[in-house]
Amino acid sequence: MILETKRTTFLLVLILIWTFHCFGQNETTEDGLKLGEWTNEYDFENEKFIEKGFYKIIPLNTYDTIESLDEISFKIKYKKSSPLLFFSGRYNNNISVKDSIWQIVDSKGNIHSTDYWIQGLNIWTKYYDAKGNLTKYDYNDLENDTNFYLTYDNNQLYKKAFFPPNNKNQQTVIFYPDNNLVIPNAEPFFNTKFGDTSVNDFQLKLFCKKDLTINSVSSSSQNIQVNFPFNSMPYKLTTKDTAIFNLIFSPTPSSFRDKDTITIITSEENVPPYKIYCSLRASHINGSNVKTLKEISLSITNDKYLLISPMGSVTDAFIKNSNEIVKRYKIKGITKIDLNELKVGEYELSVYSCDTGGKIKLKILK
Repeated sequence: MILETKRTTFLLVLILIWTFHCFGQNETTEDGLKLGEWTNEYDFENEKFIEKGFYKIIPLNTYDTIESLDEISFKIKYKKSSPLLFFSGRYNNNISVKDSIWQIVDSKGNIHSTDYWIQGLNIWTKYYDAKGNLTKYDYNDLENDTNFYLTYDNNQLYKKAFFPPNNKNQQTVIFYPDNNLVIPNAEPFFNTKFGDTSVNDFQLKLFCKKDLTINSVSSSSQNIQVNFPFNSMPYKLTTKDTAIFNLIFSPTPSSFRDKDTITIITSEENVPPYKIYCSLRASHINGSNVKTLKEISLSITNDKYLLISPMGSVTDAFIKNSNEIVKRYKIKGITKIDLNELKVGEYELSVYSCDTGGKIKLKILK
């Protein structure tokens, strides 16, 4: 199962780090097990957090354990699921577990997250931004062996993701599940090479549960153009219709950014604009052509930049003339090399990564 890596790491850090500053209410039994109300203070990613909640002591044989994962967790059988059981300490057959509501607050007093635990089982977690708005809500349906991951944007439910019990490796994603407008894919990915003459587009198909009017569809940058299947807006969409918009990805080296947002405004009352978040990738040189490309000509005035894509965990690029290396670049993400840093002329461009690379004649024109 593919999990939300950062949130999972954060949860494990809370459970694994036990070098806390203790406060007056923090109590332990004679056996060293935590009991009752606790406040823990710790550092995570250079920030200070305070965690508050309650511990409870239960017999380990409360659950049917499958296997021990480490010193503080078991995999268990519970209802129709096999969740993880976390505990802070163990003595003989007794374990100390989180129980009821736990809350994490940052150094400014802002609520970072709220957890609900039942005898060592994490039932749900809610995450908040600095303004107190709900951003994520993860919960476990132990009765049906399904984990749900909800993402909120602009104070509305943006995405609902889950792994069906019959296929734990295939995630199901529903965008705007509570809304009237149906958007099958609100996170499209675009990838192109400069010089490729083929059209790189994406068909945005829109449906509705109740009739509505689409007032506008717009892009946040010059990277994507929106082509309409009709001549004018607004466009009335009924439950029998499918509105198809063509999103055409045609960046230039200077306009390229790795993100773009498509905004859809409808006639619905009290409904924020719908957002479609596009991930973009474009380059002159990447892993597919670095070995075969022999020559590339770019203009300082027209092209302005040379874009190189990473081709592994480590990618380096060298530009040299007949005498010496002129420039060296660490390729991290899509790297834009400013052509104004080079003089008009011919160079040798060498690109190296873990398992591929090549040498290309680079012509810089005015």
